Amino acid sequence: MRVQCRAGISGMTQCVLYFLLFLCYTEAAPLISSPWGKIQGITKSTRTGKTYNAYYAIPYALPPIGKLRFRAPSPHPGVTGVFQALHYGLVCTQLHFDFGVLKVPWSEDCLTLDVHVPTSGGSDKSVMVWIHGGSFKSGGAPLYEPWKLVTEQDVIVVVVQYRLGVFGFLSTGNAEAPGNIGLLDQVLALEWVQKNIASFGGDPNSVTIVGESAGAASVSLHTLSPRSKGLFRRAIMQSGAATSYWANDKAYREKLDRVSSAVNCSGKATDKLTIACLRSRPSSVLLKVTDRMDAGPVVDGYFMPDDPGTLIKNATYLSDLGFYDVDTMLGVNNNEGGVLLESAENADRQDNTSTAKTLNSFDTYNNKIIPDLLKSTYGQYDAILADVISYEYTAPRTENQKTLDINDVFHTFGDASFVVPAVAYARRHCDSGNLGGTGNTYFYYFNHYPSFAAGSGTHGMYHAFDLPYMFGLSSISTSVFGLLGPITQEEQTLSSTYVSFLADFAKTGNPSSAVQHQLGSTWKQFDSQDETYLSFTTNMTLEHHLQAKRVSFWLNLMPELFKLEKAKVAAPTNEHHGTSILVG
Repeated sequence: MRVQCRAGISGMTQCVLYFLLFLCYTEAAPLISSPWGKIQGITKSTRTGKTYNAYYAIPYALPPIGKLRFRAPSPHPGVTGVFQALHYGLVCTQLHFDFGVLKVPWSEDCLTLDVHVPTSGGSDKSVMVWIHGGSFKSGGAPLYEPWKLVTEQDVIVVVVQYRLGVFGFLSTGNAEAPGNIGLLDQVLALEWVQKNIASFGGDPNSVTIVGESAGAASVSLHTLSPRSKGLFRRAIMQSGAATSYWANDKAYREKLDRVSSAVNCSGKATDKLTIACLRSRPSSVLLKVTDRMDAGPVVDGYFMPDDPGTLIKNATYLSDLGFYDVDTMLGVNNNEGGVLLESAENADRQDNTSTAKTLNSFDTYNNKIIPDLLKSTYGQYDAILADVISYEYTAPRTENQKTLDINDVFHTFGDASFVVPAVAYARRHCDSGNLGGTGNTYFYYFNHYPSFAAGSGTHGMYHAFDLPYMFGLSSISTSVFGLLGPITQEEQTLSSTYVSFLADFAKTGNPSSAVQHQLGSTWKQFDSQDETYLSFTTNMTLEHHLQAKRVSFWLNLMPELFKLEKAKVAAPTNEHHGTSILVG
């Protein structure tokens, strides 16, 4: 049976998407009769001949357009006839959504989810809900076809789309536009899963939320939010946590003013008038003026009652919330900071600059990367703290040295942005046993050097390089991530092991069975004494205290130095006005 393409989307675009994913439309999937309504999907086959059922672009919310822009989502009432869930919906409003050379259309009417179901039949299957990353301003379902998890691990995978950029995270700091709308979209999607997933053969009591980067921060924030309580049993965070500085936007008011000014909505007497003006502007206009602007989660007193760094230290709040009862897994890659290279290359293409070639220069490191980290983490630049960071990561330097080791640059950024926040979160969660909780805590370190990237300049696992392993390595998937070279059987085995331990954790809260044979022992939990983690590669081992010196530097030394500097009377400041190259 040939692919049928949704009206409004280029037929060529739709068919190319299916080709890129190595998937074929074979026949109609079983009709689902759910509380939401009847849903017709398709049965798809992978290039290896395995099949699964897919139900695409199911709307879980009313279109957030017109008066509903910048407001919390309203539940979709469902359908009375049969909903044809045969292909992807439009991605949420964004620029630069690329699938290789493919451009995918976007719309504000994008609050949909895809449900991928094994063809093995049966009920009470574990469910994994995927929340994509992309700095809270990009991404979408077409990039994440979870065939490998579904066909190899017999789990149901739900892929959620949520509002992005200013459409999902613009905030006035009050009821007019409270912020966190994209996160509330995710909450509504999780509520939809609770009400309907049993109709697909899923167990609503065995739901795991999974996310990478901004998606991981979203997952982490859900574990801290009273709005999400009871909607999932387990959580997996890949390269992100609520304790990341970029997961709490403190400059939301400044960004509101910039947006308003750019589209002639500034100077209004009230926030209500300002937001009404912004609602009147076409989405394409708002998108154009906010393309470079990072907007993210805020403390709103509703979804996020307080600063995540404060909430995670409040044992009473966490116990009452059930935080310690959620099984939790965190993972980071061995060169998270490599995302700086991708970010710089993207900026260079748009601005006709050459920042990527100077990432390891003293000027870029001292005058952009470190100042941006300090301002993002502590709210201000401090010359002494900057010197301390530089010394920690780049000393000793030779007298005639002209450039820095690029890995030192990457680790400076990657530690502060991803690795350290994940360890900080794990340390709080592993207190569960001492505080009466039942949740397990596991940590892994993707400590691998991909063979297919040999000679490409890649130094290990950059931020997001784990995604091809999770969604199935192929020449297409790796080219999307800018990687080169043939895919060896060793890499394919690593990919299968990866999805296996993720799925085992989703099913039982314990990933040990997937790695025990290769590891030669049980995967021990992360605890306050040993901080055990799995060093995951083709020759995996159990290790302790991930990057102990560098983690201690950020979690122990730097806060104390900041307090001392802040306490100084009339301390000199050095304002930094460079262009940020940080990403979330």
